[in-house]
Amino acid sequence: MTNIEVECGLGPSTVDMAASAGANCIVAGTSVFGAHQPAEAISPFGKGCCRSQKNC
Repeated sequence: MTNIEVECGLGPSTVDMAASAGANCIVAGTSVFGAHQPAEAISPFGKGCCRSQKNC
């Protein structure tokens, strides 16, 4: 299996698009670490990848 990593500019509104395009390694910086509640901010990333990759 080839891993496809996407980073830079990813957030809750763009993670689904990246995952649907085949990304299975999402790198999130500011959208998670700059959030007031990082644990809550990271949730959409896992959910988006899981839905798009159909391996929940």
